[in-house]
Amino acid sequence: AFERREGIQFDLVLKARSDIEFKQPFDLTDFPELMVARVLYSSMDMAFFCSRAVARTLLADVTAALVNRSGDERRVFPLDYGKLLRSSSGNGLPLQVFPDIGSESFRKAVEQDARWFRAEVLRHRPALEAAHRRIEGGERMPIVSGHWRFRNDTKEYKHWEKTGRLPKDNAMCSIRHWYYHVHVAEPEVHIRGWPSSHPTPLSKMRHYWQCNCEPPGCIPDGWDAPLPALGQ
Repeated sequence: AFERREGIQFDLVLKARSDIEFKQPFDLTDFPELMVARVLYSSMDMAFFCSRAVARTLLADVTAALVNRSGDERRVFPLDYGKLLRSSSGNGLPLQVFPDIGSESFRKAVEQDARWFRAEVLRHRPALEAAHRRIEGGERMPIVSGHWRFRNDTKEYKHWEKTGRLPKDNAMCSIRHWYYHVHVAEPEVHIRGWPSSHPTPLSKMRHYWQCNCEPPGCIPDGWDAPLPALGQ
């Protein structure tokens, strides 16, 4: 509406969660590929920064795309492993659901140490792609994922189990699905890690009021936890 009223179009799109409080001006030199490549600088689901063209690709039909992918969260979605390997670290793909190909090193990279994730994908790419073909043919296979909801040994799973609030099998994880949405975008979009020179600090007031994160570790160090009584 602002663009239509003013008769201008912005070249860049910055999206931030409502409890993010940027404390310094943006220096575009910290986002070197922003204007020259189809990239998305992303900090989880908290903030992203991209060109107008990339935003148009990702947001044009985002609601319909997410609705069409709803259902059993244990499903193994199709993955383009070549595209995955072209992305930098920080692409969030270990949160996806993968076929368990019986490799302990791949399982560890997905669940515990994402630094080795791309190397393990490269090492096991033929086996992974073969497993996807078997699943597409109707075969059921065990799965592996870096998402806590599929791992009953994580503190998040234990917390939600204790409080009786474990997500149902069809309850979508917005972070997992956003990263997958970027992964399957055409024309191709590559995720870049958010630069450390531009932190994404939380507004204490807004985060306490609006937090729907994954306790018990979602409250920053030094903050009162559990949350103080709202309104005080």
